[in-house]
Amino acid sequence: MDNTEKSLDHLTFADLRVHYGTGRAFLIRQEYRRNVYGYRKGVKTDLGDLEEKDWIQLATGLIQKSGEQQLQKNLLEWEQEHNYCNSSPKEMEMTALELHMARIFDDPLWVAYIPFNRKYRPEVLESARLVWVQTECCGIPGKLHRSSWISLPETL
Repeated sequence: MDNTEKSLDHLTFADLRVHYGTGRAFLIRQEYRRNVYGYRKGVKTDLGDLEEKDWIQLATGLIQKSGEQQLQKNLLEWEQEHNYCNSSPKEMEMTALELHMARIFDDPLWVAYIPFNRKYRPEVLESARLVWVQTECCGIPGKLHRSSWISLPETL
């Protein structure tokens, strides 16, 4: 890592949120007319472009420091149960870490916000401010999660 590295004591989940994946080919050696290349996988975060293994180490350390190991296990279990793309175990672990750094379980706009929290954190839903909308066509309630988007008069 470069000089953008932060101490684990001052590191936040927002610092490690993945914006996008990165990659870079590099020359390992030249053999006569043939070049031998390697490839470096990384992730772009607020700290910069981190090599994947370094990011995993930092993310795992932050989860341990925050005492959120069970929450990480829950996210991984959720990914395994909803593995519609047949991802490998390593890909699912990476996705679960990315979701954890993004604090997805606290975002009411996450498609799985209610089912995930109903299963693993029911206490969160007790204090959540959700708006339920019933459509006229079929009478099945739909969900609109951000109640702050709608400004209703107090008299309603």
